[in-house]
Amino acid sequence: VFRSFLIITKKRYAGVAVEIDDGKMKEKIVMKGIETVRKDWCGLTEKVLSKVLEFLLKNGNIENALNYVREVIKDLEEGKVNIEDLIITKSLSRNLHEYKGSQPHIELVKKMMKRSPEKVPMVGDRVNFVIVAGPELVSKRAEDPEYVLEKGLKIDTKYYIENQVLPPIERIFEAVGIKKTAIFSNGRQTSLLSLQLQKNSAQIVSEKKPEELEFSKEEMKISDFDNFVCQKCGRIYFSLPFSGKCYDCNGDILFSLNGFLSQIVRKSI
Repeated sequence: VFRSFLIITKKRYAGVAVEIDDGKMKEKIVMKGIETVRKDWCGLTEKVLSKVLEFLLKNGNIENALNYVREVIKDLEEGKVNIEDLIITKSLSRNLHEYKGSQPHIELVKKMMKRSPEKVPMVGDRVNFVIVAGPELVSKRAEDPEYVLEKGLKIDTKYYIENQVLPPIERIFEAVGIKKTAIFSNGRQTSLLSLQLQKNSAQIVSEKKPEELEFSKEEMKISDFDNFVCQKCGRIYFSLPFSGKCYDCNGDILFSLNGFLSQIVRKSI
């Protein structure tokens, strides 16, 4: 018997099942086709997904679920997530030369063969890795967690937000009528005070200072956007840093909307 039930797609659902055990009523979340059972997700994905489902199915509280996801994204951006929760594990099922294409765990094994032959996983072993920041393809940026800690390498937070946290969470929220943009809104709206638009490599900059710009009585509000981008180093954020500046280079933050970049300031409503 289910106390609450959430249908995501025809073959994907989650619900709170009620069972009687030794005369006592017990509840547990039952899932089918939900991403938490996939082996290519990191531990953080499972934690976030399970917590969101708990908020929705047990407590019926959408706002708490949204706030929780926002906090996780903020912690990722600020480097506060334990590296153990970011580890992805894949099996080395055959010899390296038998693999076609470039896969993260295979590229890591190749690197380990050069620098630490005694630590190289064998066929049948499971390979643990995290994705670090850098300009190369994602598969080339897979690294041994111990090596990352030893060398102080930076985790690719963009990868984890876009490819580990958001995909399963978005589908859950869509099932209860919540759009992706609600995750990043923080209950606030963003107003355009100074325009700096970029498109097709052409830049249009207003010659007027922000205080000289004229607006109608109903100031333009932005309630839907793609993400935030650092004007200086290009780092992408999915929630606006609280300082209003890039964590890496202290550059100004722009928001990206339909191919345009616009400078923003944030106002509480």
